[in-house]
Amino acid sequence: MQLIDHKIIRQTPLPPHTSSLFEYLFAGNGVFVRGVRPGLQVIMPVHLYNMPIRGLSELKPQLKLEPYPIPKDILISIWRQSCLARNDRGLIEILFHIQHRRDGWELRVPEQTQQTWQCQTTQPYHEAIAEFHSHGSGTASFSATDNAEEDGFRLYGIIGRLHTIHPEILIRAGLFGHFLIVPASCVFDLPDFLIDVAVRDQIAYQYYTINHNHHETQL
Repeated sequence: MQLIDHKIIRQTPLPPHTSSLFEYLFAGNGVFVRGVRPGLQVIMPVHLYNMPIRGLSELKPQLKLEPYPIPKDILISIWRQSCLARNDRGLIEILFHIQHRRDGWELRVPEQTQQTWQCQTTQPYHEAIAEFHSHGSGTASFSATDNAEEDGFRLYGIIGRLHTIHPEILIRAGLFGHFLIVPASCVFDLPDFLIDVAVRDQIAYQYYTINHNHHETQL
């Protein structure tokens, strides 16, 4: 099995996934990247063509989470613990891991270092399907630090504006430097008081690659 594979997509359904990291799919409407791990499958654009290539099938972004959705009480617990994460200067960041066990979804708070604008785990976390962290009173947006550190294959989320009655969340799928903003409802059963930035700001399905020239496009 290759680390990275390349496939020309002449027809669908897609052939089986055959790489240990990810594979590039050359479709009629662009180049896509696909990743598969237990509980999570993603297909996201890398580059879309202005003109279609005849003879190749077109693809769309996909996110498949199993089991879906992650329950509402996990997201509420993230919000509550984020509001309580403080030092003598005020709110500090806190990091969460979400993974699936035989009896359901599990929220963990790993050992970590915490500061006002930074948090970092001191434990390995290969089993985590999702990584979530707070931004205190700041907005739910991915920073340059987030982009540099979130280099695995999982879902990444941020909760921010915790000092308001309508905190914000933003979620993206990450695949080794490739990212796709997704609606939070694709992942969670959402409580009513949380504002999904992807939906509010109409940035759902924007895609970008951090380890190359930064590129964003709304589908």
